[in-house]
Amino acid sequence: MELARRRVSTTFAVVLALMASFLVVAWTAPSAQALGDNCQGTLVKRCIRVQQVGTSYYAHAGIEDENGAYDVAVNSIQLQRHNGTSWVTVKENGNFDGWAPTRDEGDTASHSCTSGGHSFRARAFFQWSGPDSGEQWLTTDVVSICAGAFQVPFPCSETWTGSTRSGHSPANAVDFNRNPDEGQQVYASAGGTVTTVRDLSPNSYGKYVIITHNGGYQTLYAHLQSFAVSVGDAVTVRTPIGRVGSTGNSSGAHLHYEQRLNGNDVRVRFVNADPVYYGDRNLSRDSECL
Repeated sequence: MELARRRVSTTFAVVLALMASFLVVAWTAPSAQALGDNCQGTLVKRCIRVQQVGTSYYAHAGIEDENGAYDVAVNSIQLQRHNGTSWVTVKENGNFDGWAPTRDEGDTASHSCTSGGHSFRARAFFQWSGPDSGEQWLTTDVVSICAGAFQVPFPCSETWTGSTRSGHSPANAVDFNRNPDEGQQVYASAGGTVTTVRDLSPNSYGKYVIITHNGGYQTLYAHLQSFAVSVGDAVTVRTPIGRVGSTGNSSGAHLHYEQRLNGNDVRVRFVNADPVYYGDRNLSRDSECL
């Protein structure tokens, strides 16, 4: 790759170059929140992130040169989605120059949440020359950014029976069972922030976790045997959050699982298959495998 260079002459000047604006779906979302972040380096600080601004998503790369002694550049910035088996680049910009602190160097593209590939990541290729010259690809963690783009909260290699019943509380909740199930690892259904880690034993949910996602969504995981996260933790679809148990008001080991929208429980939906209302269905994760 040919290096597109610009001297960064101001100490601690952050170059906000290369924004690939990526409009995903029209639902109301909070503005200016970073959904993934990976920063490396000290003398030449290099950062790549997925950032949400309103209903648009950006692959956002920046460079900070501590002492102005380097020629620095980002040769390529990519927004990628997962198609179920591999990562596909859906937007790429590269060879930028003439950078300014607030200048948007990118384009806008579109993608429908219903066409698959709900998990995204950003990548950027950095080059710098000076006393400590080098080059490096940086990649963010996986970010699930489409509202309702949830994975079954177990590994792809495991099949779980998802059971629903009209007398369940709440009626849209799903109970997951398999043999064996007690002590099995539970994973986040999508990226987000842990907002509740609580033990109500011996009543109700027992040990449970709530994760807050984009677009007003939350997921709840109850009757856990143990916790693997704390309040405030940022999680991805690959993060373990606890283990299946039988705490609280439970007659046997299982995972009680809910999806909520704006505080109200809704019928559970997954990327590849939905539970049966009301009845039983075998379910497993089909991408973002663990």
